[in-house]
Amino acid sequence: MTARRNDHRQKGSLPVSAAALQQHLAKKFSLEASKPNLNRSNKSLKERAKQSKQKDVVKKGNAESGYIGVEKVLEPFRNRLSLAQRLGILDAPESPLSEDEWKNIKLKSNDRQDSANPCAICQEPFAFEAQVLLSCSHVFHHVCLKSFEKLSGKKSCPMCRKQEYQSRLIFEGAKIHLDRAATRLQACWRGYVVRRMYKRFRAMNPPKDKRLRKTFYEAELSKLTDKFLHSVEKCSREVDVLMNEIDSDLEYSRRILRSLEINQKELQIDWESVQAKALHMDLRECPICLTSLGEPGKALKERPIALLSCAHLFHDVCLQTYEECNLVTKHQCPVCRSSYTKKKFPVT
Repeated sequence: MTARRNDHRQKGSLPVSAAALQQHLAKKFSLEASKPNLNRSNKSLKERAKQSKQKDVVKKGNAESGYIGVEKVLEPFRNRLSLAQRLGILDAPESPLSEDEWKNIKLKSNDRQDSANPCAICQEPFAFEAQVLLSCSHVFHHVCLKSFEKLSGKKSCPMCRKQEYQSRLIFEGAKIHLDRAATRLQACWRGYVVRRMYKRFRAMNPPKDKRLRKTFYEAELSKLTDKFLHSVEKCSREVDVLMNEIDSDLEYSRRILRSLEINQKELQIDWESVQAKALHMDLRECPICLTSLGEPGKALKERPIALLSCAHLFHDVCLQTYEECNLVTKHQCPVCRSSYTKKKFPVT
């Protein structure tokens, strides 16, 4: 490089060399970008379309063939040399890398496991985010690299500070993330299967150690007692239900028997003899209300008379009132305190 400068000085082209170097440095340090509006207006429609296509490729690259897209060069090589590079004062930029060279760079990066480690800028794993492989074999998030270039104001690698690098879109992080996820799923499933098999094995085969054997039999005994208690509780509940049903059936049968006994007594009573006995006793007053029952042998239409099986006579209304006021279910005669059945007097 110094030899070339000396040659240009010898030829007397020192002002041209100085102007060429000044133009190259201004372009390098973005001194010509002091008018952003003019630069934006100078962009052609084709360049804008290419940039939009590149953004779409970066955003939609993960959608192709699942989460892994097609690897592409993000910034195609432009053979635009500055005046200093044309004159030979400065070295020309490196030529675009071939596919074999990109494969070698990628192998170098994979040997260092750059895609398996987090991004050097944001310290976050790559996962399914788009990542960029530089010509210096360093890997970053595409968004992180763009932000770094925007904030630093120059195009240099954040790791090795190499300038004028070439970049390529890769998806090694997505592959590693999928492999890790599949490995975790397989490990969880295998662990579940092994634990289940171990439980079955332990349930059938007690351990040989004395302490473990003791705890094993204690656990088995507790299980058996729990099952026994559960079955006893279930049986006791069933027995209680059965006994309640038996009690209800017995009560129902007792009621039927009582009604049958009452009917049999009514059938066995000789009401004509009872009536003759009552007429022989010559009862003239109701023992409850102490009013006249009427002439013997005749029934009053206004106040009917009830004849009990014990041969006592009462007004029917007075006897009903007595039965309603009496708390005992089995009624007794107010005079002789014996259970009774009643009929209207005189008996027909």
